[in-house]
Amino acid sequence: GEGEHTNFSLWKTKMGVVKTVSLLAYNGYVTYGWCLIAYSCVSTLIEKGNVTVPEETIVDLKHYQTLALFEILFSILGFSKTNLLFAFGQIGARLLIINTYLQMAPTFYLVLPLVTIWSVGEVCRYPFYFFKSIDVEFFIFTFLRYSAFIILYPAGALTELRI
Repeated sequence: GEGEHTNFSLWKTKMGVVKTVSLLAYNGYVTYGWCLIAYSCVSTLIEKGNVTVPEETIVDLKHYQTLALFEILFSILGFSKTNLLFAFGQIGARLLIINTYLQMAPTFYLVLPLVTIWSVGEVCRYPFYFFKSIDVEFFIFTFLRYSAFIILYPAGALTELRI
């Protein structure tokens, strides 16, 4: 009856709030983290001319990439439209590279460029989703979200294959 409809509407409203807060918190936090990682990588490449991923950046990288597992949870909960198969593949491959290869060869000449490509890509992606979760659109974030991958995706994939 009417009471069931009211209870369902209230539940749906509460879940909408949970979804929005969860997506804002997650996307805001990982935007911050990937900005730190991108800054560290780019400054290491440019200022120091070094190809070794700084130790503190490896720690941050493990943390923020592991948090990407929330994207799978958000998809399962219906909070996002993330393709589960793609998410498992990308997140799994990155975690495998980070937790195996990066530990064995952090000075390999392709590792820092790869982490730089990943971080720049995520800095383009996560702010877009942050604002999208509250129905706000900024041209620059939309443009970067749908344009940067044209260069970054093939560069990242080729670099991953070389590793």
